[in-house]
Amino acid sequence: MMQSVIQVFEHQSIKIGETLNDSRQKHKVVFSEKHHSALEKYYGSYGVPYYSLIHKGIKFNEYVGVIHVDNITIEVLPKIDSLGYNTDWHRLLVDMLKYVGLLKTDATSYADLKLKSNSILDLYLELFLHECEWLLHKGLIKKYRRKESNQQSLRGRINFQKQIEQNLIHQERFYIRHTVYDREHELNRIIYKTLLLIKKINPTPLLYSKVCNILIDYPVVTDILVNDSLFKRIEYNRKTIQYKTAIEIARLILLNYHPDIITGKDDLIAIMFDMNMLWEAFVLKSLKRNSQYRVKGQVEIDFWKSEGGAKATKIRPDIVLEDGSGVIVLDTKWKIPIDGKPSISDLHQMYSYSQFFEAYKSYLVYPSEETKIKKGDFKKAQNESAGLGFVSIIKDGKLNIDAGKDFFAELNR
Repeated sequence: MMQSVIQVFEHQSIKIGETLNDSRQKHKVVFSEKHHSALEKYYGSYGVPYYSLIHKGIKFNEYVGVIHVDNITIEVLPKIDSLGYNTDWHRLLVDMLKYVGLLKTDATSYADLKLKSNSILDLYLELFLHECEWLLHKGLIKKYRRKESNQQSLRGRINFQKQIEQNLIHQERFYIRHTVYDREHELNRIIYKTLLLIKKINPTPLLYSKVCNILIDYPVVTDILVNDSLFKRIEYNRKTIQYKTAIEIARLILLNYHPDIITGKDDLIAIMFDMNMLWEAFVLKSLKRNSQYRVKGQVEIDFWKSEGGAKATKIRPDIVLEDGSGVIVLDTKWKIPIDGKPSISDLHQMYSYSQFFEAYKSYLVYPSEETKIKKGDFKKAQNESAGLGFVSIIKDGKLNIDAGKDFFAELNR
C-alpha cells in the first residue's frame, strides 16, 4: 500500500474524520479512528511531548518532524504566522535540519536526494540506504571473535566438558573453542536491524525496492538489542569511521520506533525535534559562522545552593557573546511576542542572566521577517541595555544562513 503524507503545522489540531491533503499524491486522506487510536496509545504508553490529546483528536505542540503510523506519515512543520502561509515550510525545515547537522546530506555517499518531494522520513531513509550501498561498495568490516561449536576436524582447543556431554558416542566430532573472522560486528548488526525495520514500515516503492536489493547483498547477522547505552558506547576508529553517518541515522530510526507488542497492528515511528532547540541551534551556528565575537552556547554558572545541599542550582542562557567590552547574553525564543512585548517570565529570566553574567547587553531573540533590534533596559540594573532581537529566518525565499551576520550588523549599529 502506498504511503500517504499529510502536512500539518505545530500547534495545529486534527480530528477524527477530518479530510487532509496528501502532499505527495495530490489526493485526500481521512484521519481515521484507527490513526487516532494508535496515537492515543502511543501517547499513553510513552508520555510523549509531541502532541496532546483533545476530544476526538490531537493537537500538536512545539515539535516538528514526522510521525509514521499505519498508512500515513504526518509531517509536522514549523510555523510563524507573521511570515505567512506562502512560505515553503517543508523546505525551510529540511534546510534547518541540514544547516545544524541533523540531516547530514554532505555525507560521502550523498546523491541528489529529492528534497522537495520527499517527506522528512523518506529523506532520512534514503540517506541511510545511500550510506548502506556505499558501505557495501567499500566492504563491510570484519572482526575476530571466539566461538564454540562441533566440528569434524580439530581446529582450536577442545572444550572437554562439552566434548563429553555431546560427543561421547560421536568420537569423530570435536567440540572446540576457536577463533573466526567474520562480519558479526556490532555495527553491522545495527545496520542490518535498521534495514529490516525499513522494509517492515512499508516505505515508498522506490525505497522498498532499494532496501530489498541491499538486503540481498548484506550478510545475515544475529539480532542485537538496541538502546541508548548501546549507541553511547560506540567508539569509532580509522576502520569504523565510515559507519558514523549510517549509525547516527540508525540510532534516530531505531530508538524512535515503537512496536505495538499487543496486537502488532499499530507500530509507530516518530522522528521529532523540539522547535525551540532547533531555533537555538540555528542561531548559534549562524552567529559562530559570522562572528567577530567569541560565541559560546549553554554556558552554566551557579545560581543558588541550599545549606548542606549536594549540588547548586545553575542557570544557563542559550548563547553568550564575549568581546573586549564584556559579555552579551542571548536567549532564543521560537515565538512572536504578543503586541511586541515579551512575557514577564522571559524578562525575569533575562534579568537573572544579565546580573549573574554581568552582561552589558542582553537580548531575547525571536524569528522574524526582518532583522532588527528593539532596545530596552531593566530599571535598577547594571547592564547598558536589554532588548528584543528579531532575526530574519528567510531571505529571498530561502533559509537565511547569513542571519548571524545581519544580527551583528544591527547590534553594532
